[in-house]
Amino acid sequence: MFHNTEPTIDNPQQALKLMLEASGKLELLDKMLLKLHENGHRVLIFSQMKRVLDILEDYLYYRFVSTWRG
Repeated sequence: MFHNTEPTIDNPQQALKLMLEASGKLELLDKMLLKLHENGHRVLIFSQMKRVLDILEDYLYYRFVSTWRG
């Protein structure tokens, strides 16, 4: 919606830490997803709000995809 409102962070781990500190709900979701991921469960998340899906996309990238690259 507003361009250049978020700081640019090159370190994915730092970006993830800032996201989790900013939202208690995201922190809880993080704990749940990590536990489910460890046990091999699959998760399907629905949302009618595009902004929420954008935030979840960033979170999932920082938590899972960026750590696989080493």
